[in-house]
Amino acid sequence: MKSTDTNFVLDVSGSYVSETTPLLSGFTPVSGASHITSGQGMAPTSILFQFDRGLLSGTVSISSIIFREAGSATNLSGTVEVSGSNCTFIAASGIMTTASGSYHPIVLGSGSAVGVKDLAGNFVATISGAFVTQNILLLSGWVPVSGATSVFSGLGTPQLRVLAQFDRDLLSGTANISSFLLRASGASTNLSGAIEVSGNNMTFVLASGQITTTSAHYHPIVIGSGNAVGLKDLQGMFTSTVSGMFITTTEPII
Repeated sequence: MKSTDTNFVLDVSGSYVSETTPLLSGFTPVSGASHITSGQGMAPTSILFQFDRGLLSGTVSISSIIFREAGSATNLSGTVEVSGSNCTFIAASGIMTTASGSYHPIVLGSGSAVGVKDLAGNFVATISGAFVTQNILLLSGWVPVSGATSVFSGLGTPQLRVLAQFDRDLLSGTANISSFLLRASGASTNLSGAIEVSGNNMTFVLASGQITTTSAHYHPIVIGSGNAVGLKDLQGMFTSTVSGMFITTTEPII
């Protein structure tokens, strides 16, 4: 009797579970960053956490993605958004008020009942970053730009207008003829004018007939920290004292 060998193939369907720990790719702002602005009148400070795989959304929350001031055990207020392998902590408005303050974004992972997990249920490792805020009010630029030449400022109208633009809204009571000055080069006397304020901009409107010299140098000056009448943002943070320069002409340019 001849025997026949028969091969049997077992078809098994199942799922595979990764045993590797989810990895944090990085923070934005990067850990160690400085001069991160966070004042009122600005977009809320956001911290992005980037991972190497998709996250289990039910484990990513205000309990597992937290934000603290250095040396504090208190979590700062905010909300958390999740998208695939990324999540973002959005700080509540006005919670970061210290100039040059150090802050820590923290991911809670293994060892915590509320730790972040990937889609397969693996915990991330607990990890924290650090960055330093700089809440000083920053001047974005001048109009006319500093260094401009042939800025027309003849008699009558239109009056010369000098715009100072900032990175956040201004405290209107501090934006006035005492904190925004215009002077001829080498002079200590302020030229006459009026100040207009709108959000994060303020404009020095020169009084008629103040500039009569062709090719003269003038300096717009913003008075800031170290001065009782210095310019502040809505949170009460000073700007630095800073000046620009432009050269006027009293002849119309054709």
